[in-house]
Amino acid sequence: MDISLLATAGIMILAAYIGGRLANLIGLPRISGYLFAGILLGENLANLVPKHAVAVEFSWITSVALCIIGYGIGGSLEFKRLARLGSTIFWITFFQAIGALVFSTIAIYVALRLFGPSEMLMTNTIISMSLTVGAICVATAPSSVLAVISETGARGVYTDILLGVVALDDGVTLLIFAAVMALIQGILRPEGLNLHTLLVPLWEIVGSISIGCLFAFLMSKLLTGIYEEGAILKVILGALILIAGLCPHIHCSPILASMSVGCFIVNYEKRHNLFFQSTDPIENAVFGLFFALAGAHMDFRVLSSFWHLSLVILVFRFLGKQFGVFLGSSVSKTDERVKKYLGIGLFPQAGVSIGLILVGAQYFDRWIGELLINFVIGSVIFNEIISPPLLKWCLTKAGETTR
Repeated sequence: MDISLLATAGIMILAAYIGGRLANLIGLPRISGYLFAGILLGENLANLVPKHAVAVEFSWITSVALCIIGYGIGGSLEFKRLARLGSTIFWITFFQAIGALVFSTIAIYVALRLFGPSEMLMTNTIISMSLTVGAICVATAPSSVLAVISETGARGVYTDILLGVVALDDGVTLLIFAAVMALIQGILRPEGLNLHTLLVPLWEIVGSISIGCLFAFLMSKLLTGIYEEGAILKVILGALILIAGLCPHIHCSPILASMSVGCFIVNYEKRHNLFFQSTDPIENAVFGLFFALAGAHMDFRVLSSFWHLSLVILVFRFLGKQFGVFLGSSVSKTDERVKKYLGIGLFPQAGVSIGLILVGAQYFDRWIGELLINFVIGSVIFNEIISPPLLKWCLTKAGETTR
């Protein structure tokens, strides 16, 4: 990395910090500010961050940030706490995930046929693009949900179920995404699907979880008797970077393996609070740079031509989640307020979706990957603007806000 790349990284971290603060001042999540900072510095406007730098020189930042995100998601999957929330959480999580996947996949397939550059795309490519976006649409943004709940002081049945579903949802997303990524490799190959390509998703999921649990076990043993956050941070960061570099070479998912590390730690390590607190000092800087880089991917020419695809994602992802919540609530016979308003509560979409589309884009030709990145990030930007007030409205209608 030369001095210009180091300077660019420094500028992006500072710009992300300023963007995050400004976003908070106008009532938006920090991630929106990070994205806008990247858009400002990208080739569309200031042109300080060329696309080749985003795609190549800074690719390791993306890999490490995704592993940190996965580690944090795993940390929310505490089995005892989830069990206390009951079967309602599992039914709703299952149906809303399937709803978002199916509705979004079909909608994007139809939209690409009607509005996309379908004459330049083969059917197997369109199917693969649709499945990729559909898998990403399962994700919900926990940070946005937590921020609004904290701001409103919401407490009650609706809030508890919302938090439980959000905690499980991103874990389910990673499992679905890993399976879809393995599946589309078979779809995109000239020979198509066969027994080998159908077994690849199984290995990617089982192998990733096994590697994550092994790393977590070794970390726990290595840090026996250690309570210094600095030492714990070094081991965790080293392990996550190793996972980021190792997993692609053995056809495993780094983000799923990292989620397994976090899940193992939170359930089997007595010092789990210390293990997660130790990464706090680096998270903001890494995430700021990561989401600024994601914003720098934006190409206004692409977005202006295919903005309607962003709206398709926005609308049909919500419809899928709302339909899934209705089914899950009906099966589990839960509170009527949950059936009415939880779909909107699961509307926020941000960090995990952006991280996954940056991974998913790598499975396609470069121009197709850029198209996917632009209309997914476009939908996330729309989402980040409208979802916080909608979530606040839901919490108010559920009668659970205290301020």
